[in-house]
Amino acid sequence: MPCRDIGCRSKSLTNPGSFIFPASSIESTGEFETGGLDGGPWMIHLNITPEPAVFDEASVVAQARLGDTDAFTELAERYQRNIFRLAQNITENREDAEDVLQETFLKAYQHLPEFEGHSKFYTWIVRIAVNEALMKLRKRKWDKTVWLD
Repeated sequence: MPCRDIGCRSKSLTNPGSFIFPASSIESTGEFETGGLDGGPWMIHLNITPEPAVFDEASVVAQARLGDTDAFTELAERYQRNIFRLAQNITENREDAEDVLQETFLKAYQHLPEFEGHSKFYTWIVRIAVNEALMKLRKRKWDKTVWLD
């Protein structure tokens, strides 16, 4: 049985953000899909899509700088995919990229009190990742030297 109460959520609609309102309770502006579940003209489907939560990087960084490890974990989870892809593009090696990712976040955590906030945290951590990836390439080049004794 379709929901007939004003503003109730219909379980029969495929979109979980859909609400059904009688046409008499809402002024139609053309933005709404008219027609009820039973095909009657008395309902309007109002599709509401929740807005994504806004990520406030500055406040999360401030919490992390105060020693909140959960805040730093949130930053790491948010940026680890991008940092990994960056490292993989530079090193062209998955294992080296994983090492770079780990070293990047370790170094960022150790030096977090030194982060002054003149740039975004993401910009700062990308710079750390690039430096770590380039260091990994230098070490790899050195490790390829074959010693003949």
